[in-house]
Amino acid sequence: MPARADSDPALAEMEEVDDLLYSNPVQAIGVYQKIFDKTSPEKNLKLWLRAATKLNSSYFHIGDLTQVPIILSRTLDKAAAAQDSESHAQLLIQQHAFLFSKGDFKGAQAALEQADRIARETKLPNSIAQVMMYQAREAHRQGHSDEALELLHQAMVVLKDAPHSTRYYAMMNNIAFFLYDLNGQRIEESLKIYAEITEYFDQHKLHYLGAIAYENYASFLGKTDQLEKALDSYRRSIRHSEAIQDEYGIASSNQGLGLIFQKKGQHKEALHHLRNARPIFAKFDDQSGLANIDLATAQSLLQLGLTEEALHQLLKWKPYFEQRSRPDALAEFTQVEAAIHEKMDHPVEALRAYKKLSELQASIFDSKKQELANRYYTEFEVERRNQENLKLEHQNRLQSVTIENQEKLALRTRLALAAAVVALAVLAYSFRRTQLSRRKIEGLQRYIETNVLQRFLPPELVQEILTGKSRLDDRTKTETVTVLFADLCQFTRATDRLGPETISHILNDFFINMSDVIFAERGTIDKFIGDAIMVIFGAPSPLPPEEQALAAVRCARKMQDKLLELNKAWELSEGQHFEMRIGIHQGQAVVGTFGGSRRSDYTVVGTTVNIAARVENIADPNSILVTEAIIRFLHPAEFSQRGHFRLRGLDVDVPLFRIEQDQKSPANIEAAS
Repeated sequence: MPARADSDPALAEMEEVDDLLYSNPVQAIGVYQKIFDKTSPEKNLKLWLRAATKLNSSYFHIGDLTQVPIILSRTLDKAAAAQDSESHAQLLIQQHAFLFSKGDFKGAQAALEQADRIARETKLPNSIAQVMMYQAREAHRQGHSDEALELLHQAMVVLKDAPHSTRYYAMMNNIAFFLYDLNGQRIEESLKIYAEITEYFDQHKLHYLGAIAYENYASFLGKTDQLEKALDSYRRSIRHSEAIQDEYGIASSNQGLGLIFQKKGQHKEALHHLRNARPIFAKFDDQSGLANIDLATAQSLLQLGLTEEALHQLLKWKPYFEQRSRPDALAEFTQVEAAIHEKMDHPVEALRAYKKLSELQASIFDSKKQELANRYYTEFEVERRNQENLKLEHQNRLQSVTIENQEKLALRTRLALAAAVVALAVLAYSFRRTQLSRRKIEGLQRYIETNVLQRFLPPELVQEILTGKSRLDDRTKTETVTVLFADLCQFTRATDRLGPETISHILNDFFINMSDVIFAERGTIDKFIGDAIMVIFGAPSPLPPEEQALAAVRCARKMQDKLLELNKAWELSEGQHFEMRIGIHQGQAVVGTFGGSRRSDYTVVGTTVNIAARVENIADPNSILVTEAIIRFLHPAEFSQRGHFRLRGLDVDVPLFRIEQDQKSPANIEAAS
């Protein structure tokens, strides 16, 4: 008769090295492999299966997944046939993790659903919590953050009464990371968990879990811009990984260091760490890790001006991101692709990428709205059914009650009156809360009007937005717009000799006065770029092309006039005098909101913008230079040909024209005198 598993010396030996699994999984593999090899599944199936799950866990811990599918293929069917629920659930969870790492999300989900069913039927709390964590990861991958958070909280409830073993701390490490990763408001809760688990890992010298905890900790420190602390935590993680010769952990933390240095703008340091990580990811055939490494590498190469190398690094992963990654990851890839093409003067490719980016962002926004709508609908449906049940229950009670006398009727009347009083009180409270909410909304609206909209948009457009007629939230589209660039000549050099107060006074004076001129001509300030201004005519408030061109030229003339007035004041107060170049072009551009959930800008992108900027760069000081697209709407006396110029990014010479200043303008009056 075979020995029972719980009395087997080999099982006791295996349990003794459980902590070794979390401190040095490489050494633990030797013990588990020995038990797995010498145990006969025919004589002691339970021990053999437990050894298999521990051996797989060890391989996962060191990042060597080559043996995992072999062990799974030998054990899964036997675990199901033996009805060993604990081992079967763990093996299915490991199958899920393996398939997920290979990008087989459908197969991974099927394995997880089967593990969840077994764990719940046989009431295995650790396995249930583990399944919930992986379900949370999948929900997050699909963009369902609220569902993921709910699953994590349910996992914490399941673990609440579980023994505080090493496995408990390992799962709490994952929960702490997910809580913050899903919702930045959970940072205090995550910090509290990390304070507890890192102390435990250090105390018990659990290098493997210590490496993971420090890496996770560093990750969300980076998200909150605590960059120096993040660098320190990644380095601690690497030291833990080196102690157990965990190559994958070293690579993962090097990738993290690269991203932090990238965020600090130190792109050479970033490339050093990213390139240290890449060979290890390649060794383990981690396609997801390689894709993200090369995406980050392309971003740093772009910032260093190595655009050809950046494009090569990026495009080889395009099929992967299009077929396997979640929408926000594909949006990040597309944004980098667009930026590289724009930097390389590939206007067609850049425009195509920006258009795709806008579609992806609209899709992400729609999916979040749909998720919110579904959640509200579910809550409403539950409440509706509860009310129906209460109503039926009340009707049944009424049918079973016989009114015996007037006293009962009077009593009910008094109860009804009391209920009415309570209802009125509740109504009054709700009304009060509605008033307070309305005041908050009105205050927010005033803040947006004063501090945001009025700074960049004409007054009449601000009113359209505040009355619900805004087009800023519309999806991106191609429109005919007129773009004006204005730049103070030699201002950058002047800053070397001017103090910060003088620079601030001159720039603020310049921007405030120019904004008034721009708004008077229905222009929209796209952005301030150092001492330059980019202005749009025809978006978001539509104007016919002719009106756009005429408004832009009037605006440019008035801006030059206003600069003459400002120069007189600056000469008296600061002893300074500046000149301004202006360039204008009209054409097709992609108009809309670009960016992410944390920051987005309403802007225009495309070749039209690039041409306008390059025309301004060619213009002489105190002059206005325009393209043929503008002069077709002007009287011949208003312009003169400046010549033909080869603009960067275009294959043909472009004729440019100088706008003559209005004869009645201060500029011409001053020149004549």
